[in-house]
Amino acid sequence: MVNNDGGSMILSYSIEVDDGNGGDYKEVTSDLSMRLSHLLVSVERGKVYRARYRVRNIIGWSDYSPIGYLLAAIVPHAPQPPVFISASTTQITVELPLILENGGSRVNSI
Repeated sequence: MVNNDGGSMILSYSIEVDDGNGGDYKEVTSDLSMRLSHLLVSVERGKVYRARYRVRNIIGWSDYSPIGYLLAAIVPHAPQPPVFISASTTQITVELPLILENGGSRVNSI
Protein backbone atom coordinates (compact mmCIF):
# COMPACT_ATOMS: atom_id res chain seq x y z
CA MET A 1 0.00 0.00 0.00
CA VAL A 2 1.35 3.43 -0.91
CA ASN A 3 1.22 6.02 1.85
CA ASN A 4 0.27 9.00 -0.29
CA ASP A 5 -2.09 10.87 2.00
CA GLY A 6 -1.01 14.42 1.08
CA GLY A 7 -0.09 15.11 4.70
CA SER A 8 -3.49 14.26 6.18
CA MET A 9 -4.52 10.92 7.67
CA ILE A 10 -6.78 8.71 5.51
CA LEU A 11 -10.22 8.64 7.15
CA SER A 12 -12.06 6.16 4.94
CA TYR A 13 -12.07 4.11 1.74
CA SER A 14 -14.90 3.65 -0.75
CA ILE A 15 -14.92 0.52 -2.92
CA GLU A 16 -17.37 0.38 -5.84
CA VAL A 17 -18.20 -2.53 -8.15
CA ASP A 18 -20.55 -2.77 -11.12
CA ASP A 19 -23.08 -5.54 -11.84
CA GLY A 20 -20.88 -7.48 -14.28
CA ASN A 21 -22.89 -6.14 -17.23
CA GLY A 22 -21.11 -2.78 -17.56
CA GLY A 23 -23.82 -1.08 -15.50
CA ASP A 24 -23.56 1.60 -12.86
CA TYR A 25 -21.13 1.24 -9.99
CA LYS A 26 -22.49 0.43 -6.53
CA GLU A 27 -20.64 1.21 -3.33
CA VAL A 28 -19.87 -2.01 -1.45
CA THR A 29 -18.29 -0.41 1.63
CA SER A 30 -19.72 2.10 4.05
CA ASP A 31 -18.79 5.78 3.94
CA LEU A 32 -16.69 5.44 7.10
CA SER A 33 -14.97 2.16 6.20
CA MET A 34 -11.27 1.57 6.75
CA ARG A 35 -11.49 -1.88 5.16
CA LEU A 36 -9.09 -2.47 2.28
CA SER A 37 -10.93 -5.51 0.95
CA HIS A 38 -14.47 -6.69 0.32
CA LEU A 39 -15.97 -10.10 -0.43
CA LEU A 40 -18.31 -10.03 -3.43
CA VAL A 41 -21.29 -12.37 -3.18
CA SER A 42 -23.79 -13.45 -5.83
CA VAL A 43 -21.31 -13.15 -8.70
CA GLU A 44 -21.97 -15.06 -11.90
CA ARG A 45 -19.30 -17.13 -13.56
CA GLY A 46 -18.19 -15.75 -16.90
CA LYS A 47 -18.98 -12.13 -16.10
CA VAL A 48 -16.32 -9.43 -15.87
CA TYR A 49 -16.90 -7.06 -12.96
CA ARG A 50 -15.38 -3.59 -12.88
CA ALA A 51 -14.10 -2.22 -9.58
CA ARG A 52 -12.66 1.08 -8.45
CA TYR A 53 -11.96 2.82 -5.17
CA ARG A 54 -11.14 6.17 -3.67
CA VAL A 55 -9.96 7.50 -0.32
CA ARG A 56 -11.00 10.37 1.92
CA ASN A 57 -8.98 12.60 4.21
CA ILE A 58 -9.96 15.78 6.07
CA ILE A 59 -9.93 17.76 2.78
CA GLY A 60 -12.32 15.41 0.96
CA TRP A 61 -12.48 12.50 -1.49
CA SER A 62 -9.72 11.64 -3.95
CA ASP A 63 -10.35 10.86 -7.60
CA TYR A 64 -11.23 7.24 -8.35
CA SER A 65 -8.49 4.69 -8.92
CA PRO A 66 -7.96 3.23 -12.39
CA ILE A 67 -10.62 0.58 -13.08
CA GLY A 68 -9.78 -3.01 -12.16
CA TYR A 69 -11.41 -5.84 -14.10
CA LEU A 70 -12.37 -8.99 -12.20
CA LEU A 71 -13.28 -12.14 -14.16
CA ALA A 72 -15.56 -14.44 -12.16
CA ALA A 73 -14.07 -17.79 -13.14
CA ILE A 74 -12.53 -20.92 -11.73
CA VAL A 75 -9.96 -23.35 -13.10
CA PRO A 76 -11.76 -25.75 -15.50
CA HIS A 77 -11.99 -29.46 -14.73
CA ALA A 78 -9.29 -31.71 -16.18
CA PRO A 79 -10.16 -32.83 -19.72
CA GLN A 80 -10.96 -36.43 -20.60
CA PRO A 81 -8.02 -38.56 -21.75
CA PRO A 82 -7.23 -38.63 -25.48
CA VAL A 83 -9.07 -41.26 -27.53
CA PHE A 84 -6.95 -43.62 -29.62
CA ILE A 85 -7.93 -43.50 -33.30
CA SER A 86 -5.19 -45.35 -35.19
CA ALA A 87 -1.48 -46.08 -35.35
CA SER A 88 1.13 -47.05 -37.91
CA THR A 89 4.87 -47.64 -37.74
CA THR A 90 5.51 -43.87 -38.09
CA GLN A 91 2.57 -42.09 -36.46
CA ILE A 92 -0.23 -42.31 -33.95
CA THR A 93 -3.57 -40.52 -34.21
CA VAL A 94 -5.56 -39.52 -31.16
CA GLU A 95 -8.68 -37.43 -30.72
CA LEU A 96 -8.98 -34.80 -28.00
CA PRO A 97 -12.53 -34.79 -26.56
CA LEU A 98 -14.36 -31.46 -26.67
CA ILE A 99 -14.05 -29.54 -23.42
CA LEU A 100 -17.48 -28.43 -22.22
CA GLU A 101 -16.63 -27.05 -18.77
CA ASN A 102 -14.74 -23.80 -19.19
CA GLY A 103 -14.75 -22.52 -15.60
CA GLY A 104 -16.62 -19.42 -16.70
CA SER A 105 -14.03 -18.23 -19.18
CA ARG A 106 -13.63 -19.00 -22.87
CA VAL A 107 -11.24 -21.89 -23.61
CA ASN A 108 -8.34 -20.28 -25.49
CA SER A 109 -6.52 -23.37 -26.71
CA ILE A 110 -6.43 -27.13 -26.46
